[in-house]
Amino acid sequence: MTPTAKSLSEQIKKAMEGVTQGEWSVDTDGSFGTKPRLYSEGDDGKLIAEFGNAEDPVTAQDEWEANGAYAALTQPANMLLILSALEDAERERNELRDKLAEAVKVIEFYANPDIYKPHPHGPAFDRRDVSFSARSFLSSVKGEGE
Repeated sequence: MTPTAKSLSEQIKKAMEGVTQGEWSVDTDGSFGTKPRLYSEGDDGKLIAEFGNAEDPVTAQDEWEANGAYAALTQPANMLLILSALEDAERERNELRDKLAEAVKVIEFYANPDIYKPHPHGPAFDRRDVSFSARSFLSSVKGEGE
């Protein structure tokens, strides 16, 4: 089953409970072959993780450092910021969907030729052909054939 954004968001929030708080940074300044280490900034400077394994540093050093840099960016404050932005975007999308649904109902009214009758002498006597504009808009929103 493919996870949804909402389920992943909930899993990430749950996984963040109890993790080391504060800003995280990765130390990649060691000599060649030194495994990068992820630390929390602050008074305690806790070691969070060390990146690397028994691979030869000649082939793996860049990957170790990239993994450390990536992990440092996933610190709790950054993840909460991203998750908050996701929630805001989902809320805004839902609000826009609701507004669009209301607009479609109004436009459907004007698109119905039995309800809205253009001026009998043609569009030149109308300010504009509202029925045609409404039908055109509906076809672009709903797609052809709906």
